[in-house]
Amino acid sequence: MLKNKDMKAKYLLLGVFLAFQCLAFSQNTYSYHYDANGNRDYRIIVLKKSATAATEDGEAANDSTLIEKKYTDRIGEATINIFPNPTAGIVTLQIENMQQVEGELLLIDSKGAILQNIKTESTPIDIDLSGYTNGAYILKIRINGNTTEWKIIKK
Repeated sequence: MLKNKDMKAKYLLLGVFLAFQCLAFSQNTYSYHYDANGNRDYRIIVLKKSATAATEDGEAANDSTLIEKKYTDRIGEATINIFPNPTAGIVTLQIENMQQVEGELLLIDSKGAILQNIKTESTPIDIDLSGYTNGAYILKIRINGNTTEWKIIKK
């Protein structure tokens, strides 16, 4: 009888541990691209709808404030803010912590076609997606020799 209770406790503990792991690792996913020498070129951040992000005033956002979310990442010495994602039309890109920004933005569709190629020297930058169909797009950002990619959802 005692062995049966110990086994139940072990299975319960295992179940709680596995549930925690599923919750902890079901947030944003990252994939990396490497050049021919094995050096990491850039990373792709896949944002999930239930991901926690900060609104523009720095407070935590929930699913009902999804349109107001600002996503932040670093590329080199620059801090990149992209919002809103998903979007109904215009996505804003801000680059902070850089004295001089020499960059290029590429908006790429799911087939790999370049839809927009924007040269930039200052921010914020508004990228208009209102003329495109709903779906997922890749925003490739190159700033001062560094590259990152973002998945942008157009609703």
